[in-house]
Amino acid sequence: MMSEIKYICLILIFLLNVTNGNCQHKGENLVRSDFKNPPASVKIHTWWHWIDGMITREGITKDLESMQKQ
Repeated sequence: MMSEIKYICLILIFLLNVTNGNCQHKGENLVRSDFKNPPASVKIHTWWHWIDGMITREGITKDLESMQKQ
């Protein structure tokens, strides 16, 4: 009886290790691909304030170009 329980426990431990290893490997590949090409939902977000109408066409263009680079 006791040897059967040990045998079952060893099998379960083995299966858990194998399963965990496979999931971890897939997760690493997903993280690497997302890091190289991040989805739009995680890209930079910002507030853009125009205070008292103090804006110019040139200023807007520079701001947008700077945001695009980021």
